Amino acid sequence: MRMNFGTVLVVASTAVVAAVLGTHYRAGRTEQEEIARLRAAADGLAGLQAEQARLQAAQPDPAQLAAWKAERAALPALRTAVETAQRKLDFVTRAAAEKQAAFERFPAGVTVPATEWRNAGGATPAAALESVLWAAASGDVVGFARRLKFFAGAQKAAAALRASLPPALRDQVKTPEEAVALFAIKDVPLGSVQVRQWSESSGPFQQVALKLSQPDGATKEVNLVFLRGDDGWQLMVTDAVVARYAELVPAGSRD
Repeated sequence: MRMNFGTVLVVASTAVVAAVLGTHYRAGRTEQEEIARLRAAADGLAGLQAEQARLQAAQPDPAQLAAWKAERAALPALRTAVETAQRKLDFVTRAAAEKQAAFERFPAGVTVPATEWRNAGGATPAAALESVLWAAASGDVVGFARRLKFFAGAQKAAAALRASLPPALRDQVKTPEEAVALFAIKDVPLGSVQVRQWSESSGPFQQVALKLSQPDGATKEVNLVFLRGDDGWQLMVTDAVVARYAELVPAGSRD
C-alpha cells in the first residue's frame, strides 16, 4: 500500500502530540499524588501535635507530682499504722468480750457457792478463776498447778519450797507449781465466792477482789492477779506467797 508524504506527516504529528500529552498527564498525576501524600503527612503531623498537646495538658504540675510521690512513699508507714490499729482494736474487743464473760459468770456482788464451781479452762480471767476454785474444791493439785504462773523470783523460791518438803511428799509433787498448789488448795475456803470488783484493765493483766467464805460463814478478802499466757489466763504467784507457804514446812523435814 502506498502512503503519501502528507499522510506520513499527519501521523507523525499526531504521535508527537500524543507523546507530549502523555508526558504532561503523567507529570500531572505524579504531582497530584505528591500533593495528596504531603497533605496526608501534614494531617498526620497535626494529629501528632494535637496528641502531644493533650498529653502535656494531662501531666500534673511539679507540685502535684511531688505530692503524689510523697503519698506513695508514705503508703508503707500508713499500712503499718492501719495494721497496728487493727491489732489494738482486736485486742480491746477481745478484752471486752472476756470481761463481759466474767461479768456473766462472776459479776460483782453475786455469790457463787462451791457446789457450782466447775473446771472452766482458762479462756477468760473468770474461767481461770473458776478453774482454780474448782481444783481447790476437788483437791486436784495438778489441775490447780496448771493455772499457776510465777512472778519474777517466785519460780526459784517455789523450787526451794519443793526441795524442802519431806521425801515422801516431795515425790508426790513433780514441779514447783505443784508444790505451791499443794499448800494453796488448803488456803481456799470451800463455802462460796463473791467477786467484789474486776479491774478496769484491758491489758494482759486482770485483777479481781474476792470475798471467800467457809461453810460455817467465816470469810476472808483476797486480791488475785491473772495473766494472759500461751495456755490461757493463769493465776500469778508472788515470792511473798511462796515464802508464807515455806514457813509451814517443818524445820529439818528435808533429808
